Amino acid sequence: MKKLFVVLFAAASLAACKDNKKTSETAGEVAQATETSATYIVDVAASTLGWTGSKVVTGSHNGTIDIANGELKVENGNLIAGDFTVDMKTIKNKDIEEAAENAKLVGHLSSPDFFNVDSFATASFKITNVSALEGGAEGSTHIISGNLTIKGNTREISFPAKVNITEDVVTASAKTEINRLEWNVMWGNENDNAARSFLKENFLSNMIGLDINLTAKKN
Repeated sequence: MKKLFVVLFAAASLAACKDNKKTSETAGEVAQATETSATYIVDVAASTLGWTGSKVVTGSHNGTIDIANGELKVENGNLIAGDFTVDMKTIKNKDIEEAAENAKLVGHLSSPDFFNVDSFATASFKITNVSALEGGAEGSTHIISGNLTIKGNTREISFPAKVNITEDVVTASAKTEINRLEWNVMWGNENDNAARSFLKENFLSNMIGLDINLTAKKN
């Protein structure tokens, strides 16, 4: 049992070291549009936000959360500002086929143990900066920075994205990961027994993968 505990602790430590180094402890200044910028409204039916969570040792789950609304601002052919809101009450799992088990996982993720969606019904992302990127991996064209708010906690993150702008449509796609603990998304609280909380947290990876795909149409 002691050996298993050591293995779990080491694995958890390694997972924590994978923390997104492009996460700020504070929020940045939100980018502002100008009077001459064009507005593109996010098409929520054509846009997706995917998530992936995993256990420290083995196994993972994935799913989606609905984008509720958003808009992007473009000036002189460049993305300069924008934001989108996520409906946290629409968390879905895509890899568990058994209905009861699927519902159990979604219910747990929605509970105060994790995202506490009854108290924090939405999450949001607001762009703080967009800079061009040449020769980015997987076709990335820009580095996008923005304030990510989850459970009332806001931190600035940055990630590479592929952005395409036409007269009528803007598309933006990106894959990144965040350390859930930085947004107070943790399994356990101060009322838990310390050893029980340790086991809960260290059976799960701290990192949550995000797969963002936005389509916005000119207003």
